[in-house]
Amino acid sequence: MNGLQPGEQFRIGEARLEVSAVCTRCEQLEKVRSRLRKELRGRRGTLCRVIEGGTIRHLDSVERISSASNAL
Repeated sequence: MNGLQPGEQFRIGEARLEVSAVCTRCEQLEKVRSRLRKELRGRRGTLCRVIEGGTIRHLDSVERISSASNAL
């Protein structure tokens, strides 16, 4: 998912999402699992809003629906 920008929409499984913001790793990751923040070094998170809910399964692909310029 790296490379998606705010405003872009994408589909995973049956769900459709829109990127709200690109995030940096936070200290909360250590509460999930010790050393997780270090393991994710060099990667960023993405905050999204759900446009259309649905089932997401392991290994579902990410399909870009619109670019940020098309979403405006």
